[in-house]
Amino acid sequence: MQITGADADLWLFVGMLFIILSFFFGFISGYLTRASLSQYRIHKVRKAREARQAQLAAAEGELRHDGMKRSIRLLALSLLSALFPA
Repeated sequence: MQITGADADLWLFVGMLFIILSFFFGFISGYLTRASLSQYRIHKVRKAREARQAQLAAAEGELRHDGMKRSIRLLALSLLSALFPA
């Protein structure tokens, strides 16, 4: 069976459209996958940096910051406010 005339043009158009859309969706999915992996890598690097800083702080005998950034000043201020209410 041979396709001729307007049917051939239609099938050529459909084929080219399929190829173009395949490249487009492939590019978009690759771009989103790369962004997702990059986000994971950034998260992993940040966690490693925080762990390394915590180890260095512990080795130097300093207080560790567990994400809440607790400090001696905050502890002293809360203690003073508890002992001497206004």
